[in-house]
Amino acid sequence: MLRLQSVSFSYQKQEKLYKSLSYDFGVSGITALRGISGSGKTTLLHIIWWLIKPQKWSVVFQWIAVNDLMHDQLARYRNKHIWFSFQEHTLLDDCSVQKNLMLPFLVWGGSPDKERYNHLVDVFMLSKLLHKSVQEISGGEKERVSLVKSFLHKPDVLLLDEPGDSLDEGLKKALRWLIQEYAQNNLVVLASHDALLIDALGLEKSLDVWSLHFLSSHKQW
Repeated sequence: MLRLQSVSFSYQKQEKLYKSLSYDFGVSGITALRGISGSGKTTLLHIIWWLIKPQKWSVVFQWIAVNDLMHDQLARYRNKHIWFSFQEHTLLDDCSVQKNLMLPFLVWGGSPDKERYNHLVDVFMLSKLLHKSVQEISGGEKERVSLVKSFLHKPDVLLLDEPGDSLDEGLKKALRWLIQEYAQNNLVVLASHDALLIDALGLEKSLDVWSLHFLSSHKQW
């Protein structure tokens, strides 16, 4: 279960992006954040992942307030339960694509499902890139690596920032299918201005906050 509870945030000397924002994302399904540039889509993803601390909070995950977590508990929250694919593609440039995909398992232990790994690598056509360093591949290829890394990690909550922005139509279709399949048992929160993506996911508007719109595949609790 993921919930925003009375969250307020503004950048320095700017009008508030959110004021006492509350929203229940539930435990599974898809929620899309849609709005114009500057409406706070990516900022809200950063708040959920606790990269940005709101002036007033809290973010509640599995009935625990994230702002009350100690340092090691917060690290586990970020790396075990919630994972991301952001626009800036937080990959290690000096490491190979394959090592980047395996990094969460190297840090936290365990190993990926081999069948799932092979399937994702095949779907996103990464087999010829696995032994290249990240600094040798293009921006579109980096997005594919970031998406595979996120789905492979299998978090309870998956955060996607403008997913599919650099993909061709065939890969976008595959991504839509993966999101819908993943959201059957997990929660996906995505920020997107892509009307075709949101329409294809069959989402309905559930909340408007100024110029930021929440669209969801499930009803509010």
